[in-house]
Amino acid sequence: MSGKRSKGRWFVLLILAGVGLGALLPLFLWQPVARGGDTDGEPEVQVEDISELPRVPVYGTGPEADPLGTNEKSVTVTLWPSPLPAGKKVTVQISTIIGTGGATFDDGSTSKDITQTTTLKVRGTINSSVKDNMKISATYEGNGMSRTFTVSTWPYDLKNTLLSKNLYFGLKVTVTWKSESGKVADLTNVLMREYIEVTQMGSNPPFTITPPIIFIQPPNGGPATGGTGTDRHHYSAAGVNWTGVQSSRVKAQQYQFKDVVLNTEWTNGVLGTATITREVKTDPDPAGTYIFITSKTGPGTFSDSCPEKP
Repeated sequence: MSGKRSKGRWFVLLILAGVGLGALLPLFLWQPVARGGDTDGEPEVQVEDISELPRVPVYGTGPEADPLGTNEKSVTVTLWPSPLPAGKKVTVQISTIIGTGGATFDDGSTSKDITQTTTLKVRGTINSSVKDNMKISATYEGNGMSRTFTVSTWPYDLKNTLLSKNLYFGLKVTVTWKSESGKVADLTNVLMREYIEVTQMGSNPPFTITPPIIFIQPPNGGPATGGTGTDRHHYSAAGVNWTGVQSSRVKAQQYQFKDVVLNTEWTNGVLGTATITREVKTDPDPAGTYIFITSKTGPGTFSDSCPEKP
């Protein structure tokens, strides 16, 4: 059995003889259990493992890809022995099992021969239409193993930019985001929405309009492939009852996304957070009137304030 890994199993055959207490005669039989099999004494070849492949985004190298040039994923194929004996090779292939989707190795191929344990780079080309519909397999003479994975591209780097203010009362921002691939058109598996929760309602007066504690827009999410939108934070001046009572209303905002193919949770896809504050304060000039201040901080470094008089 030279050149072959093997393990042994011991079987004990207990033969009872005699009458009464009798006697025990142990007979030991040894049976080798081979790791694989060969008939000519050459070392066997085994694919021991393919590392789990995380979600793979569509690959891109543009200035907005995240991060530039490195949005590919690594997968390690472990062989035994490594390196393989001369003339032996294992074939590693990427294929689509069902639906649509695509991926390649970093050289653009979908098949490679390897002769030792190897780490390969995988790049998505088309988003998966079904979860785990992509397969990477490693085989030797028809035997081996495989793992499934999903190609799906996610947004990142959401930002707010002031668009307008003094809206009697409020302000409006432009919302932008990028795609891992560098192309927002690749965000086909993603829906986006804003989730706002009132964390401090404030008093009435001065606030006579009572909003819902939770506000979601759009409720079921909207497409992310546009890469931009607007967000208006407005409170009607008719909803202020000025009696000299000052108060503040505070809301916590999240920009969320959901992968509809991987069925991720909205709460696991938070792209950015913000705090929206509305304040009714005494205006010293002229006396007896008030000033309404709308402020927003975040996501990122965004911060702006809009004081307005009635």
